[in-house]
Amino acid sequence: MKILYRHRTRGQAVEAVHIEGMARGFRELGYEVDFSSPLMVQVGSNRHTLKNKILRTISLKAPTIVYEFLMLLFNIISYTRTKKMLKKNKYDFIYERYAFFDFSLLFLKRNFKVHIVLEVNGAVNRKDPTHGRKIVLKKFACYLERKVFNTCDLIVVVSTSLKNSLREIGVEPGKILVLPNAVDTERFDRSVSGEEIRRKYDLENKKIIGFVGSFTFWHGLHFLIQNMSDVLDSNEDTHLLLVGSGREKEKIKEMIKRFGIENSVTMTGQVPHEKVPYYIAAMDIGVMPDSNDFGSPMKIFEYMVMGKPVVSAKYRPTSEVILNGKNGFLFEPKNGHEFVALIIRLLENHDLRNSIGINGANYVSEHHTWESNAHKVLEACRAIS
Repeated sequence: MKILYRHRTRGQAVEAVHIEGMARGFRELGYEVDFSSPLMVQVGSNRHTLKNKILRTISLKAPTIVYEFLMLLFNIISYTRTKKMLKKNKYDFIYERYAFFDFSLLFLKRNFKVHIVLEVNGAVNRKDPTHGRKIVLKKFACYLERKVFNTCDLIVVVSTSLKNSLREIGVEPGKILVLPNAVDTERFDRSVSGEEIRRKYDLENKKIIGFVGSFTFWHGLHFLIQNMSDVLDSNEDTHLLLVGSGREKEKIKEMIKRFGIENSVTMTGQVPHEKVPYYIAAMDIGVMPDSNDFGSPMKIFEYMVMGKPVVSAKYRPTSEVILNGKNGFLFEPKNGHEFVALIIRLLENHDLRNSIGINGANYVSEHHTWESNAHKVLEACRAIS
């Protein structure tokens, strides 16, 4: 039993975590997994390799119209490489991480009659704050997108909101599987100790509020910093641990200074994903200050499975995972008063932190592992075969 996993990514950061997680899930269920990408990027490889530096430069610096034409040209490379693999091997299906302007699977479907499962994390027809570029060839991209979505056999999305966006452009709802993100329970295990991290940053006697992720505006770090003073007023032994980096890093540093809380905040910088469990283990509370209506934040699964109570902005995708007051807490987006009240409530009640953390860990371990996600994809494939 074999699966061909196609993607057009640099194989870094959260993309790598998701790709490796799904591939591992399929393998644990007895499937072989081969990878194919236009430039044969190795998922999880060193981001500082020459190939990754070139791809990153193109992605960030090339004029948008040039970038879009390059993406269209990648279809030739992608089709040629996949054609060779399909002739050499027999695959049960192709699992593809969808990318804008990638339409080579139309020809693969027509010429090889292979089943195609398309994982969709974003669509042209919706406003997505995480997209760094405004699409120039939007009408053409929308046309290609509809053709691709209607040609594949199964579409996997991470949220109901994203499913609804696909329905708006005519995709049959019966072929869409909503599958929130997941977590590697072997790596993110409650037995991992955070004591070394606490010693490293001199936080042994602190109650730690933690955030893991990229420093981007949609993650709400500005909101988090703005409200930390109110938390510290009643809990002086509290410390904020920010794990990660990103475009907003300098702005966040300036805010921390402006609010006068430098002694109560630690910024670790970028941390390899395999080291993240140790940082989460050091935390008392995990926070998701802001999000959006379509994404499935991987960090909430990582917090929860390690037994950390989560306080998250309330959006449909987070509400589909966090049962408010049972396995985590939700607050209305941008509502600082509600956010601070929930944080203080948890800081001052050890038993509540413990019970919410245990409930969250049990829930995620049962429903949101990569193996569980892979199993659901395979079940859906059997249903349409």
